[in-house]
Amino acid sequence: ASSAGNFGKGVIGTVTTWPEASITFLPTSVNVGTTSSMEVKLRNDSNQALTGIAFSIPTYPAGVVNDSGVVTAQCGGTVTAISGTSSLSFSGGSVSAGPTTSCSLFIPVKPSATGTKTFTINASSITHTTGGITNNAVATANLNVTNAVPAATFSPVAPLDFGSVLIGAPKTLTFSITNSGAAGSTLSVNAANILGGPEKLGAPTRARLDS
Repeated sequence: ASSAGNFGKGVIGTVTTWPEASITFLPTSVNVGTTSSMEVKLRNDSNQALTGIAFSIPTYPAGVVNDSGVVTAQCGGTVTAISGTSSLSFSGGSVSAGPTTSCSLFIPVKPSATGTKTFTINASSITHTTGGITNNAVATANLNVTNAVPAATFSPVAPLDFGSVLIGAPKTLTFSITNSGAAGSTLSVNAANILGGPEKLGAPTRARLDS
C-alpha cells in the first residue's frame, strides 16, 4: 500500500486553474539499499487543460538518491532524475481538463541511511503556461527506512548425516552461508555450534566469500 499524500490546492471562487500535487511511496517502508517507487501525482480540477507544467524537488533528504530503474511519466514532458543524484525536475508536462483529471510520474529511489525521509514539493513551486497560477500549499510524504536484521541460512541443515566414518578419520563438510541482511551487514558464525554433537572441527581447507 502507498502512503497518504498531502495535496496542495489553490482556489479562486469555485474554480481551480492549476494542478494539485501529491507524493506517495510504494512501499512506504524499506530497508537500507532497497528501492521504493516515488509517485508524484498531478491533478487538474479546472475546466481547462493545463500545459507546460514544471516543478522540482531540488534536494532529497540526506541518504536518498535516484535509483537506476525505469522512470515513467504519464504526463508527457521531460523528467530529470539521474541515477545516483538526489534531485528531481520535470518540465513540459500536461494534464487534460478536469474535473479530477490526473497523471503521475514514477521515480525509483534508494536510501543508504535509516530514518524517516520527508520529501516535499514547496508551495508556489509548480508552474504552467495556462494562466500562470501556481499551487499555494505544500505536498509532502515520508519514506521510512530501516535496517534489515541479518539472518543466515545453512546448507546442509543440522543435524548432519555423516554417513559411515571410522573413529578418528577425517570427514569433509561443505557449508554454504547466505546473508539475507541489508547491504553492508555482517555475520559472525561459529561453525562448531552448527554440529551440535561430539564431533570436532579441524582447520578449514578452503573458504570463498561471494559478495
